[in-house]
This record gives sequence, structure tokens and C-alpha cells, in this order.
Amino acid sequence: MKILSRTIIKDPRSLPSRILYLLAGIVLIAGSLIWWHPRAGATTSTFSTPGTTTWTVPAGVTSAVFEAWGGGGAGGWTNVSSSGAGGGAGGQYAKTTLTGLTPSDVYTVVVAAVATATTSTVADGNDSSVTAPSSSTVVLAKGGGGGQGCCGTLPNGGSGSNSGSVGDLINPGGNGAGGSTTVATSGGGGGAAGSTGAGGAASGNTAGTGTSLNGGNGGAGGTGNFTGAVGSNYGGGGGGGSKSNGSTKSGGNGAQGLVTVTYTANTAPAAPTLGTPSSGATGISIAPSFTLSTTDADNDYVQFRIYLYQSNCTTAIGSSPFAEASSQTGWSGQDAGPGGNTAYGTTGPTTATYTYQGTLSYNTQYCWKADAIDPGGSNSYGSVSGTRLFTTVANSAPNSPTLTAPSSGATGVSTTPTFSFSDTDSNSDDIQFKINLFQSDCSTSVTTYDMASGQTGWSPTFNGTAGSGLTYTSSTSGSGVSFAPSSALSNSTTYCWSVSAKDPGGSNTTATSGTQSFTTAASSDVVNIGGGVNITGGTNVY
Repeated sequence: MKILSRTIIKDPRSLPSRILYLLAGIVLIAGSLIWWHPRAGATTSTFSTPGTTTWTVPAGVTSAVFEAWGGGGAGGWTNVSSSGAGGGAGGQYAKTTLTGLTPSDVYTVVVAAVATATTSTVADGNDSSVTAPSSSTVVLAKGGGGGQGCCGTLPNGGSGSNSGSVGDLINPGGNGAGGSTTVATSGGGGGAAGSTGAGGAASGNTAGTGTSLNGGNGGAGGTGNFTGAVGSNYGGGGGGGSKSNGSTKSGGNGAQGLVTVTYTANTAPAAPTLGTPSSGATGISIAPSFTLSTTDADNDYVQFRIYLYQSNCTTAIGSSPFAEASSQTGWSGQDAGPGGNTAYGTTGPTTATYTYQGTLSYNTQYCWKADAIDPGGSNSYGSVSGTRLFTTVANSAPNSPTLTAPSSGATGVSTTPTFSFSDTDSNSDDIQFKINLFQSDCSTSVTTYDMASGQTGWSPTFNGTAGSGLTYTSSTSGSGVSFAPSSALSNSTTYCWSVSAKDPGGSNTTATSGTQSFTTAASSDVVNIGGGVNITGGTNVY
């Protein structure tokens, strides 16, 4: 844009060509304005007091736009009758956008001071700048050149070029107008550059116009005995002094500069939206899975933290809270963050799932809530969600065992039968069994075979942990259990049997199967009758 503006001024070609250049310049300026328009919610720190100060990067800020307006050059003086001095040039404008800022870093800010007109030397405008903690220049807007005094040579106005400034975008200040060695007429000061373009050049004793935003007008020159007018804030060049006769006439002061820093703080994520368990839910697993999601104004990825309490929503359960930032264990569904699988996206948003890494108590009410952090953004936790209450499932007795052998109505069963059956527990609790043996009426007890008495006769080996280890896991007993008594039953006798199942580590209540009858085999005793033995009538052989 700077080159284009100078080309328009100097272009010797046809008027239509100049118009085309001008239209192109307008389009570029408009594009520049759109590109640099601060985002809604942006904060601007304005430094308008001349001198050196600092700006500290606020929490959550990772990028900023640094803008600087250089000071205006002072107008020249004259001590010769019938002469006028040159006006000072307007200050330059420069802008730099920085990303990757670190909160708490301190930047040095210098605001250009007023260039005080003298009656002996040229007073160039002062510079405005911002310097990074590393001492590198972030942005630098040079001051306008001071107007020359009279006389000896033609007193030129100050130069408003863009030379020496530092920035992504640099706009030159307007030139000051020259004075005269023959008449008491001085040059006006140049207008300062603004964020939208170059400053206007002075013409004769008419000052140049400053350009928006914040470019100040130049101070006017004059005729006769005239002290140059001061430049306007920010960066306007001072007008030159003129003298018909009498005492020395000084120029006007060049205006001070300005620095602004515009930034948008990265905000923490919104309070999570809780999914499951829903508010007031019942029958929830004692190893529950929690689902939730959230949004982030900056579209940063997030990691969640779940708080689990007793029903008072105050007393923490276990090592609560469970922070994904500390451990990924239990978390699933990640689709963002370093590696693409350590956090959750917020555009959509992605539903996060956390499975509790332990077991809660049965039929107990609990409370939960959550918050989220954006490690790649503000790196701070946002608001906490509201709380929700849920109740875990009630522990129930084992299922009723399924009897396998002896089957119902079986006959010829060994007097040392092997009882086999299977069973499971809907809560996956360990199970302890007892075989109930009855007479044929299925009510008069003959004996019981209780696992609580020990391993003897039972198969497979006990592998549960509840009930002092005298139990089977639900999965094992579901595959089948058997027991072989050590004492024989009576021959040719009908018995009835059932199995009772208890979960010592769960509800500790009992479920009993139905009954099945079986009949043992007849006696297999044999009487051996040797040779020479006479059996007479009325002799019983047993």
C-alpha cells in the first residue's frame, strides 16, 4: 500500500490509469481494514503518556496486535527578516501482530514525547516502539523529520517517509511544506499517518491532514511575524515560523506519539453439560460410566475433571476428583489434543466418557459434577457444572441354581452320587452353595452339604474372594459346579434335593432352586453258596 500511494502521486501516465490505481488502493485499504478489525470482545491497552512503561501479557492471552504512532517533527525557526521556515513532518504508523505470547511476559513500551521546537537546531519527531522480553523490536514507528530553519539555503519541510520503521504494516507520515528565503511565509506541518493510510502532506502554509485512526493534523504555517502552530495528537508535524522583522520566530512543536496493544483473552471452557447418569437416575451400575461434553469459545480442545461425592455433594469418594489431565485411565472417546487422542473436541462437541475405576456401594445415592480445562488455550478450568444425584443398583440374591444331576426322576443312581448344577449372580458377586438332601417328601431333611465347611468333595477349586474364600466367582459357577459326598446313601431309596445359593459379598441373601427326586440303586450284595451245601425248605437266603 505504501508503494501504491507513492506511485499515484508520481505516476506521469494518463488520468484513467491514475484512477485505476486509486481504485485499487481503495480496495486494498478496505481489505486491510477488514483483516485487522479487532474481534468482538477484544481489549485494547492504550499508552498515551510520553515516556517508557511496560505491558504484561495477561492470563489467557496468546496473541496481540501492537500499533505505534511516531511523534511529529517540530517546525523550523527563522531569525532573518522576510523569510519563513519549513514545517515538520507527520509521524509514521506501524503495526505488528504477534502470536505465541506467554502470559506474564513483560514488554517495554516507549511513547514518543513532544518534539520541542528550538531556535537553533532541527527537532525531529521522537519514535514510539514496543520491545519484547528478548530485546527484539516488536514494532517501531519513526518520528517525522523536523522542519529546517531559515536561512542560508532553502528551508525544506521535514520528511515523512516510512524509512526505519518496523512492522507488518507501515504507513508514512505526511511531508512538511518548505519555507521561503524571500518572503515571510512558512511551511505547514505534515499530517500524521494512521492505521488506514499515509498522512497528508502540507502545502504552502496549509497543514497536512492526519489520517484515521489516530493520525493528528499538522500545525499551520503562517505569514508575517508568525510562530508556527503546534501539531495535533497524535504525531502531527509542527508548522514553521515566519518573520517580517523583529525577533526570531520559532516553529510549532511536533505532537507526541501513541502506542496501543489489542488482544483477546482466551477464555476457559464453558461449564460441562452432564449426560449420564441423569439427574435422579436409579439402578446405576456400581462401576458407573459418566458421559459429558462442553463447548469452548475459542474452539480449544478440552480435558475434563469429574467430582464424585456422597449424597451430601460435599464428601469426596475415593481419590475424587478424577482429572483427565492427570491420568487418561478410565477415559474413552478422545479425538483431539496432542497425539489426537488425549482430549476432546469442542466443535460438535465430542461426548466424553469416564468409567469409574472402582466399585461403589449398592443401593446408595451419590452426587457428581464436572469442569473442563483447555490446555492449548487459557490452560485454566472453567465454571463447574451443576450437581446431579443418582442411586446405584440394589444388590440382589444370586439367581436360582439350575440342577443338572441327578436329574429329576432318575433311578439306579449310585449311593455315592455326584451332584452337579450351575448358577450365576446378576451383580457378578461371588457365590457360596449348600446342597439340601431330603427324604422323598422333599421336606424332611436328611443332610446338607455346605461349601462353608470346606473344599472337600467340591469341584472345581474355590476361586472367589468373598466368604473367606469359600466361594466361586459367578463366571466359574456359571460353567458348572459338582459335589461328591464321602458317605454313601441308602440303597433303593428315593431322595429329593435342591441347592441354595448365597452371595456373602453382595446382598448376603439366599436363592434356592426347585427340588428334584432320584432313587438309588438296589443293593448289589451277593451270597456265595459253595458245593455240598443243602438248602432245605423254609431257609431264607439274603
